[in-house]
Amino acid sequence: MIGEAVCANIPLLILNRTSMKEDQNTINYLKQHQLCETIDWEEFKSFQVTPSFMNYLEKMKDRPKVYDN
Repeated sequence: MIGEAVCANIPLLILNRTSMKEDQNTINYLKQHQLCETIDWEEFKSFQVTPSFMNYLEKMKDRPKVYDN
């Protein structure tokens, strides 16, 4: 799913599971290339989609594509 989102230039908010080494490798790559934001479990439990968050996502869509189809 992550690869499909990256190819489609979809903004990603990823749950940061520090105990999962595979997740950490993926997150490190995505963050290095400014392709995602992360959220930890405690933040996620109270996370709310606000108008400012939606505006942020809209701006993320305008970033240059990593892959051209």
